[in-house]
Formats: sequence, structure tokens, C-alpha cells
Amino acid sequence: MTTRTASAFALAATVCAATAALAAQAPPAKPAPPATDRRFVLIGCVSRQSGGSAPSFVLTDTRGAKPVPYRLDGDQETLTYHVGHYVEVAGSLSAPSGANANPTMKVSSLVYISKTCPK
Repeated sequence: MTTRTASAFALAATVCAATAALAAQAPPAKPAPPATDRRFVLIGCVSRQSGGSAPSFVLTDTRGAKPVPYRLDGDQETLTYHVGHYVEVAGSLSAPSGANANPTMKVSSLVYISKTCPK
């Protein structure tokens, strides 16, 4: 075997080893999504509040130690239909604005659970 052939084999072996090492590396970790892209789930009773030019809808989540109201931002027709119903809504939450305001959920999905709300 000539020196030139031996050098070519050595170079090929080095390239193969480097390629295998690169292929074995784990892909970079994905960064966490921004808080606005997180999906939250609320379960509770839908009610309608009048005042202002358009009605506002509130879901009262009763799963914790005390009921927590959330404003709902979603399809008005769907929310009107589900007033008084016990539902599960999912979507993104935004912080309350104002001193006595409630957090607002941008509703991306709604699942009907019951025609009546638990007492």
C-alpha cells in the first residue's frame, strides 16, 4: 500500500468519524413558548353581564377554594347559547386591566358539560 493510498484511507476514516459524531449530537432544545401562547383550561358556569355597548360573558371557575370569575372573549353567539351551562373552555389568558377587573380568556375551544350549573 502506498503512502498516498494510506493517507486517503486515513482521511476518509476521519471524515466518517466526524460525520458520525455530528449525527449523534442531540438537536438543540426548543425555547419555551411565550406566556401569551400558553393554553389554559377553565371549567365553570357561563353568565352574561349587561352594560356597555356589547354584552360581556363571565365564566366562574368553582374548582378552587373560592370561585374565580374570568371574562370570556369569544364568539358572541356561542357564548350566548351557553349562558347558564356548565362548560370547559380553553385558550390563552391575559392579565386583568383595572383595579377590579378579572383576567380575560381568549376562547379557542368550548366543550359543553351540563345544562345546569352545580350549586
